[in-house]
Amino acid sequence: MINIYYSGYAYHAHRDFFLKQPCIPTYLFRLQTSGQATVMINDDTLIATPGTLILLKPGDYYELLIHEHTTSCDYYLACSGDWIDHWWQKSPKPQACAIELDDNLLHLWRQILVESHQDDFYQQDELRHHLLITLCLSLERAMQRGAKPSYHHHIVQMTRFIEEHATSDLTLEAVAKVAHLSPSRAAHLFKAQRGKTIIEYAIDVRLTCAIDQMKYTNMTLEQIAIHCGFGSYPHFYRLFKKRYARSPGDYRTTLES
Repeated sequence: MINIYYSGYAYHAHRDFFLKQPCIPTYLFRLQTSGQATVMINDDTLIATPGTLILLKPGDYYELLIHEHTTSCDYYLACSGDWIDHWWQKSPKPQACAIELDDNLLHLWRQILVESHQDDFYQQDELRHHLLITLCLSLERAMQRGAKPSYHHHIVQMTRFIEEHATSDLTLEAVAKVAHLSPSRAAHLFKAQRGKTIIEYAIDVRLTCAIDQMKYTNMTLEQIAIHCGFGSYPHFYRLFKKRYARSPGDYRTTLES
């Protein structure tokens, strides 16, 4: 039996945040994905930076402090159960350690978050249990590997930011800022790791958004062009036809036939 009491993704910026739990009642996992936070665990204080994984057991003392004008993002999850007890006791677990921010690991955590907010919560316990077991085993492997001396976490930060803001006024400077890099360094790292430029990746996201809008809404093509971040229909038309060798209108006609 495994219980997931809550899970989520927290974003803190531009204001003080303080959380104090003198005796946590469950196991608590927290993974810092960007920014930094001050964490106190029992008698130890540390600065959590991207890749800092915190693992707490029932009864631990926990404080989280995020200062004003400091940005902090993290995934968190509270759980308990016989399988978790056995996993915890099988090998020593550090209270805090540095791991690589792996895309697969983050996707798995996001999937648990999504499933935990489904309307059929109690009907999908088995799925959530398997996801949590997979997460625990993946965290254990990540701890064994440790943090790699790379810029991988910057790529994760930039990729997530692009996906969340591609349909708005996205700039290279904004993407670089979220990863605490200069624009030139951000552009170089992203191209080296992803095989395409930041703008090219943003266009991919916008085109995917546009196709979804054509499939599932009655918006006009002009409205879709604006809604998905292209700025104008002629610009949308040129990029769409270059990618798919057909116009947006032809594509929508095919969907309707």
